[in-house]
Amino acid sequence: MKRAFHQLRLSFLLSGFGLLLVLLPVGFLLLGSLATREPQAVPKWLLSSGSLELLLRSLLVAGATSLLSLLLGVPLALWWVAGHKRRWARLLLGLHLLPLSLPPYTVALGFAQLLGRLAPGAGAGFFYGPGGLTLVMTICLSPLVTLLVAAFAARLDGAALEAAALSRAPAPVLLRIVLPALLPAAALAALVVFVLTLGEVAVPQLLRTPSWAVTVFSRLADLSYAPAQATLRCLPLLFIAALVAAACQHIDRRARGSLGLRVRRIAPALLPSGLLWAGRLLAVLLALATVLSLATLATNGIAGPGGGLGALAASLPALANSLTYATTAALVMLVVAAPLGFYWSHSRAPATLATLPLLLGLVLPGVVLALGLVIQWNRPATSWLYGGTTVAVLGLVGHYLYLPLRAAKLGFDRFPRAWIDAARLPGRGPWQRLRTIYLPLSRRVLLTAGLLGLLLGLRDVDTLIVLYPPGGQTLTIRTLTLEANSPAGLTAAAALLQVGTTATLLWLLAHLRGIMEGRK
Repeated sequence: MKRAFHQLRLSFLLSGFGLLLVLLPVGFLLLGSLATREPQAVPKWLLSSGSLELLLRSLLVAGATSLLSLLLGVPLALWWVAGHKRRWARLLLGLHLLPLSLPPYTVALGFAQLLGRLAPGAGAGFFYGPGGLTLVMTICLSPLVTLLVAAFAARLDGAALEAAALSRAPAPVLLRIVLPALLPAAALAALVVFVLTLGEVAVPQLLRTPSWAVTVFSRLADLSYAPAQATLRCLPLLFIAALVAAACQHIDRRARGSLGLRVRRIAPALLPSGLLWAGRLLAVLLALATVLSLATLATNGIAGPGGGLGALAASLPALANSLTYATTAALVMLVVAAPLGFYWSHSRAPATLATLPLLLGLVLPGVVLALGLVIQWNRPATSWLYGGTTVAVLGLVGHYLYLPLRAAKLGFDRFPRAWIDAARLPGRGPWQRLRTIYLPLSRRVLLTAGLLGLLLGLRDVDTLIVLYPPGGQTLTIRTLTLEANSPAGLTAAAALLQVGTTATLLWLLAHLRGIMEGRK
């Protein structure tokens, strides 16, 4: 009875946060679409040839990005787990993973300025189109495939692999044992990459490539302000995001939450040498792409027209706004994720339905969730809340809470059962055990979850571009705004400040985790 009560309380809390942060904005969005002045024109517009063509093109770009990310990320992940102890391998992987923590717009801006410097006009037809959009999003999101597949490698049984290798060549071991075990991670990553690409707003704008998400934002940013039309354009994205969230939840449940926090090393002899060479080559190429993009931003931001220290100083107020939003949202997410992650970890029944709204908030395009929040809070009775930073923080928390919550849950999963039983012996209550035993032992996990929320808030563009208050422009939005009519050096300086802030936070995370592990 007591366990059933704890499970009910967990489901109630998770569902409550999902209802407040995600389902209510989505509900207001749906009500707003039904309250349009011309509801009979909705099916006609959605089924028109132009709308269907644009939606199909956006789906094709998202599908191509998912496929390329799988082709790049899976070999890289297997090479990682086979040789991640080498320093040069860690450097290549670090450069490969860095774009995942940056706004994709930053990487695209570096390539655009590099192309304009080396070969003005050459290759513009490819880069400023669906091909360039697919390339940039693949570079930025393929690290997600690498991370998830490498983390799922923790569920592989090393002894079973070695036993299978005694009677089979590496290729059959890969095809019959390794890849089937990693299939849930690959499918999960492909779905997330698909929906993130579909909901991207900033990169298609830079590359002048029409996309469905841009049509939503354009109805809020044009002089012909038309929120009703933007609401109608959100419906296909909302439907696709709901399907993706349900599919991700199903895959995760079938995999039984086997995602690991640590990467387990696989002996290189168990994998085909050709696959390892392919992973090594892909790591070099993707690391080189990252270096070229960021080096171009550094060169233009320091020595380019309009660049220099003055350009960096001009972007500091926008950086302060970014840190304010991201830090506040990260603290809220950490306060929520710590206790709920603890109860989720030690609940015998899976919290599948309770966490589905939060997962929907993660995969839902930021501009769609933000528009729902605008409809929900932009009214006279709540003007005191809508006119400040609170709505922007609510948007960030609703969009990203699932990831710190899942990270905290995985950290508590690592506790041996004997520790839990021993903690219950003195008769401490659950909150006292959480405060005096579990939280001190989970400092590394909670630190990771908090900095993860901070990084996600700093890189956000699609949510904050709709929700930031007057005078509250963030660094990512400033970079996007400057690109249209400012010198290349001024825009590159703002992007460079974004890269430097993100790199500093990543270094701080690695340093603090090293201190907590006792390394000098």
